[in-house]
Amino acid sequence: MLLAFKHAADGSVWDLDRFLEVLVAVATQDGLRAVEALWRYVLTVAPSPPPPAVRAYLTERLPPDIERLVMGYGEQLMAEARQKGREEGREEGKLAGKIQMFQELLGEPHSADSELQSLDLETLTTRLAELQRRFRNRPI
Repeated sequence: MLLAFKHAADGSVWDLDRFLEVLVAVATQDGLRAVEALWRYVLTVAPSPPPPAVRAYLTERLPPDIERLVMGYGEQLMAEARQKGREEGREEGKLAGKIQMFQELLGEPHSADSELQSLDLETLTTRLAELQRRFRNRPI
């Protein structure tokens, strides 16, 4: 089980057959809480979700109720990540629209949508703050 902690962050945990064997053994021997805690850690820290081969391995070897619990947590994490991505995308879209509006008000050419979409939230926020500052300080 300690191998999972060591290899979760770099994603190599999914290549550890011994880890999967131990995970199944502990889960089927009343170690469900330990497996759940470990699985939460691995899914949170690993840079990618488990590959299909890992899911197939666990599905074949875990009792259905435990398999649903273990895989269900992974699905929940992925759903949360998708939701967070959508929220960040909406926020970035709002900022990009405001940037283009201030550029228009200042008589500047619009930044291309593709250019703004390539920027992170912090850069967009900084750019918008600069445009707002210039708008407030423009000569009337």
